[in-house]
Amino acid sequence: MHRRIGTLLATVALASGLALSVGAAPAQAAVLRNVYSDMNECYRYGNQAVQAGYFPSFICTFVSSGLSNNPNYGFWFLYA
Repeated sequence: MHRRIGTLLATVALASGLALSVGAAPAQAAVLRNVYSDMNECYRYGNQAVQAGYFPSFICTFVSSGLSNNPNYGFWFLYA
């Protein structure tokens, strides 16, 4: 009996997660273009690429590496 309930709950949770991920997907997903260790470089390249017409817009996102106690240590990801 407990196994059936566990299986049912797992199935419902999986189906709910898939439904949420499909519903939350953007119309056009951004593509990772490059990774930088410096915020200024990420924005500089993104702006230059937009001005040159390589892509219409971009976003730079910071992700902490977790390798240091310093929360500012990480990488900048350029998506367009």
